[in-house]
Amino acid sequence: MIKAKILNITTKNGVSLYKFQAAQICLFMLSLDRIDGVFEGRDVMLNFKSSDVIIATKELEACSVKNKIPALVTKISAGEILSVIHLKFDKFEFESIITAGSCKDLNLKVGERVFAYVKSTSLHISEVI
Repeated sequence: MIKAKILNITTKNGVSLYKFQAAQICLFMLSLDRIDGVFEGRDVMLNFKSSDVIIATKELEACSVKNKIPALVTKISAGEILSVIHLKFDKFEFESIITAGSCKDLNLKVGERVFAYVKSTSLHISEVI
């Protein structure tokens, strides 16, 4: 989970776009409804599924994914079929589940800096603080 502050909520035709500040980055979330009790200035905890995290060793260009999280690889649990990449952003830890083949192709190493990408439709508020 990542702690963030809600900077802005834009709602049009039943769809809301939330903009958050988390440490030094902005994150975005799309929601089909405005969430009750959640308003600009509130602190929240954001979450996403590990399988929704895309790992890149270089910044992606011309990409539709809005949420780019610079992260440090802290551990790699490599299996025959899938690998779990343990990541740290600021003081927050999260994981990415990728195929073992992708882990090998990326040649990921503990201590390496990577970019974790999460679609705005995958982000959700797990707790209002």
